[in-house]
Amino acid sequence: MSRSFIFVFILSLACATERDREVERLRNQLKGTTEQKLASLGRLGQIGPDAAQALPDLEQLYRGSDLKIREQIVPVVVALDPEGKQCIPFLKEVTKDRFVHVGEMGIKGLRTVGARSEVPFLIELLGHEIPGHRAEAAHALALLLPESRIADAPLVAALKGEKEPRTRAFMQMALLRLDPADQERKKAFQALFTDKDPEARQFAVGFLQALPFDSAEKLNVLRRALKDPDMRTRRMATRISGLMGEEAAELIPLLFDIFYEKDHALSREAIRALGRVDPSGEKLLPHLGRALRSGDARVRTEAVVGLGQIASPSSLADLRRMLSDPADLVRLEAMRAIARLGPAGQPAMLDFLPNLRSPSAEVAYVAAESLGAFGPSVIDPLEPYLQSPEAPVREKAILVLGWIRAEDPRIDSWIEKFLKDPETAVQAAARQAQQNRSRGKKP
Repeated sequence: MSRSFIFVFILSLACATERDREVERLRNQLKGTTEQKLASLGRLGQIGPDAAQALPDLEQLYRGSDLKIREQIVPVVVALDPEGKQCIPFLKEVTKDRFVHVGEMGIKGLRTVGARSEVPFLIELLGHEIPGHRAEAAHALALLLPESRIADAPLVAALKGEKEPRTRAFMQMALLRLDPADQERKKAFQALFTDKDPEARQFAVGFLQALPFDSAEKLNVLRRALKDPDMRTRRMATRISGLMGEEAAELIPLLFDIFYEKDHALSREAIRALGRVDPSGEKLLPHLGRALRSGDARVRTEAVVGLGQIASPSSLADLRRMLSDPADLVRLEAMRAIARLGPAGQPAMLDFLPNLRSPSAEVAYVAAESLGAFGPSVIDPLEPYLQSPEAPVREKAILVLGWIRAEDPRIDSWIEKFLKDPETAVQAAARQAQQNRSRGKKP
């Protein structure tokens, strides 16, 4: 047996032991305050199956907790037991939770762990009194039984008496997935795209990618849905357009109509979609350039976000101009966008420095974070800020050094100096910079 193998084996044992200790600590923390419980749940979910020994604790916690805790438990249970070897009885129990959305999470959990053994249980749920349970049961059957006819008759019977729009959409989606070649089912589903109820239209568009529609059919649906009077349907169409990627390039003008809407979340969704539809940015840049001149700060902000997403060196001049925008958020996003350009953004480095004096703590912090991306070349122009008589300016300047990844003796020298600064906030910034460098933290 080679020495290297023995070393790796011993190291893996040490890691496993350390992880077991952490899991044990987290299990004990589940008995603490609400904040401790939530923190423990989050970390257990990150560890995943290696923390499966905590499953009994989670089930016990669920039965004795309020809604805030219960709704966090189901996704963690699924993360710890993704194959459903132990958690299926618990997930079935959760479907009976008195809070509807928690009960629905139990059904989603059964779907996620691939609980094929529970098909009879899911078929029973098609007749549940709560519409959401019926909808999620149909969704689970569609994914657990692809091209299987076992659930056909129960779904057809349930659909006949179903009046709730979302649930009808889920049931018709399930029927079509179970028999993609059935043209009657396809026509029935297509009728949902023009249904009088906006909720039915919204969910029908949401299922577009998972159903047997060719590219031309999808684009026709999305072209109409992007103009739908219902905002939720437009948002869903925007998301699905992004999932289609470059295949949806002809929808760019319609997506820019969405981009200019007043709803901030919808504009951001449009920017994400546009970045996927035109990853090179060739078609987007002229549109975004015009948006930068908008009188609406929100539109300018989203345009800058779009330029950062494309990360094209050709946008540097526009982004530098936005560094002097009157709106804090525009300047903040412009700095982030330029930092993403890497070396191509170097000419803008000096433009960032005045933002270290910004009265907005967030703008000053992002300026410091972004400046670190320029490496040691920022140290010389940064010195006047490191020597500033104003503590908040020194504080942000020292943070810049912590985000520089390259080695330079001047960095450690400045950090050591500021660990003894008369201002406690500056000392704290120096400690943070020291920690960031030791961890190799990237901006």
